[in-house]
Amino acid sequence: MNVYITPPITHFDRGVGFSAWQFKDSAELLLNSENPNDIISPICYLQRHAIELYLKSIIYILHKKYSIRFGEEGNSIFSLDNPAFLKNDDWKPLKSSHDLSDLYQYLKTLLNTCRVHGLLPEIIASWEFSDNFLSKINKINGYDPKSTYFRYPDSGSENQDRKKSTIQSV
Repeated sequence: MNVYITPPITHFDRGVGFSAWQFKDSAELLLNSENPNDIISPICYLQRHAIELYLKSIIYILHKKYSIRFGEEGNSIFSLDNPAFLKNDDWKPLKSSHDLSDLYQYLKTLLNTCRVHGLLPEIIASWEFSDNFLSKINKINGYDPKSTYFRYPDSGSENQDRKKSTIQSV
């Protein structure tokens, strides 16, 4: 309930989940608009960004709730004020990563760590992802690993860019 009456920055995840929810709701509004096919790239961007933010929110919440320390990388010391995730044994700033596969893999590792230490309340929620969830994450990530494909007309791949336009050469 507090999510409705308090500023997002005061939420347990500093408003990241609330922002995800707003992006998801915006995509749904556009999907239900008169001509959603004409605005498919913005809809896909909003949906993709919502997924990214939900993953980041859960990562942040698990670190905060269970006092799981972030690591260090070079001169960067990561904390709840500067959260990070582990990729290939290197800590990366959470806010500068947009790769859904990397975020999901770290979340799975983090959940496993919590499970091994008996931290997750199994009675309240299921912490399992469906078998095909990773393939869905990888499919979305395959189109847009840097979160630029749906935002810009030129993503760097002429072949891929041609596919996303409703206006095609004849």
